[in-house]
Amino acid sequence: MKAAEESSQEQPPSGAELIIYTPSGNVLMRCPLVEDELIIGRDPASDIRLEGHKVSRTHAKIVRTKAGHRIVDQNSTNGIRRGGVRAESWDLSFGDEVEIAGYRVTYVMSGSDPDMTARESSPSPTKFTLRVDDRSGQALIGEQPIAPPPSKMEFKLLSYLYGRRDELCTREELGGAIWGEGLFEDVMVHQLVHRLRVRLGDDPNEPRYVINVQGQGYRLDPTGRGSGSSTSS
Repeated sequence: MKAAEESSQEQPPSGAELIIYTPSGNVLMRCPLVEDELIIGRDPASDIRLEGHKVSRTHAKIVRTKAGHRIVDQNSTNGIRRGGVRAESWDLSFGDEVEIAGYRVTYVMSGSDPDMTARESSPSPTKFTLRVDDRSGQALIGEQPIAPPPSKMEFKLLSYLYGRRDELCTREELGGAIWGEGLFEDVMVHQLVHRLRVRLGDDPNEPRYVINVQGQGYRLDPTGRGSGSSTSS
């Protein structure tokens, strides 16, 4: 009897699943966690396939443990985030959210109402919150699409910054991502950042979104709280 009880205690909770949300906030899929391992990535062979150039071919892995489930980054380029902070791995609890290259992955009990889960686990976006949806090619501030929309190059820069939001992106890194390594000059990065700021309604002297990190590069603050300043583009 004691052995049976110990064996029962080592089993992970039943009825867990993942709800996957697109970058625009729509439910993409629900995935019951019935296997010991589950791969999330861009590769067609992945158990959960996510599209977009910021998603690595093998991005993350969900592993069954004695207590439940654990998510582990698979050396992905853009990582996995918890509360906006990049992490290598952690044990999941019901209600936890994982951010993967703009997608939101929520760990819930099976049968949970995705609308209720979203309301309980995510703060409502403010009228200043910036979001980028690579699949639709759309950028929004609050619930309103940016108008006129960013140009192709502006969107490419914004999309890259959004994928690395709250992280420093050097000018060399941005130039290589936009034009290719060795195919740009710093002035080209400055000019493109300036045009993007204009599109976002960002004041170059007191930016809310594209923050200048003096002498190094730029950082995107999608909340629009203006947590930095710049004296040049």
